[in-house]
Amino acid sequence: MAANKVVVLMAFMAAALSSVSNAAGLQYSFYNSSCPKAEDTVRNVVQGMIRSDPTIGAAFVRLFFHDCFVRGCDASILLNPTANKPETEKTTIPLRGYEAVNKIKDAVEAVCPGVVSCADILAFAARDSTCTLGGFTFHMPSGRLDGFQSIADEVFQGIPSPAFQLQDSLTASPPRASTPRT
Repeated sequence: MAANKVVVLMAFMAAALSSVSNAAGLQYSFYNSSCPKAEDTVRNVVQGMIRSDPTIGAAFVRLFFHDCFVRGCDASILLNPTANKPETEKTTIPLRGYEAVNKIKDAVEAVCPGVVSCADILAFAARDSTCTLGGFTFHMPSGRLDGFQSIADEVFQGIPSPAFQLQDSLTASPPRASTPRT
C-alpha cells in the first residue's frame, strides 16, 4: 500500500515538473536529429539501475524536484563545490543519486559526446524512473540548458517544507521554469 502511494506521488511530481518545463518553451523529441539514442540510452541505464536498486528511482525524482525548485530545471544541483564556491546546492541538501546520474551521463556521452545537457538527462531519469516503477509512460519535453551557478543560500527559499501537508505543497511557490535551448 505504501509503495503505491510512493509511485503515485512520484508520478504526480514528475508530471507536474514536466508541465513546468513544457511551459518554458521546451519541446518534445528535441534530440531526435542531434542524438537520436539519447532518451533510449537514459531509459536503458535507469531501468538497469532500478533492477539493482528499486529505491534509486525515487532518488532521481527527488533530485529533479529539488533542482527545478532552486534555479529552474538546469542541473545546478549536480554542480560540485569549487575553491571559489565551497558551498553549493549539492553540499546544502543531502540527497542521494549523484553518482548514479554521473553513470547515466557517461553512457549518454559515449553515444553523443557534448550534445545532451545534464538538465535533460536528470529530467529523463526522473521520467523513466516514474515510468519503470509506476508502469505508465509520458513524454518529457527537452532542450534545457545546464546551469553554471549553484548558490547554497537559494536552496530553502522556494522549496516547500517537508512538514507541509499536501494542500500546503500544492499552494507553495511553483518550480521555476528552465531556460530552453535555441
